[in-house]
Amino acid sequence: MKVKTKQILSGVLSVASSVGTVVTAVLTRRAAQKEQRTIFGEELTKKKRFFKIIKLYIPAIISGTATIASTISSTILSRKAEASRSIFNGHGALGRSRVAEI
Repeated sequence: MKVKTKQILSGVLSVASSVGTVVTAVLTRRAAQKEQRTIFGEELTKKKRFFKIIKLYIPAIISGTATIASTISSTILSRKAEASRSIFNGHGALGRSRVAEI
C-alpha cells in the first residue's frame, strides 16, 4: 500500500472512531431508557434479568467494538505510514537510482 493511501485511510479511520464514540453513547443512552421502561416493576431472576438487559445493549456493544477496532487500525496504519516516510527519507543520500531499487 502506498504511503499516501495509508495516510488517507488512517484519517478516515480516525474520523470513524470519533463518530463511533458518539454513536455508542447515543445507543447506550437509548438502551438505558428502554431498560428502565422494560425492567421496572418486573420480578425476574438474576439470570433472566441479565439476558433481558443484554439484548437491549447489543447494538451499543457492537458499535463500541467497531469503534475500538477502528481506533486500533488507524493507529497501526499511521505508524506504518510514518515508518514508510522515514525509510524513504533516510535513503535520500543514496541518490535516485538507489531509491528506485529499494
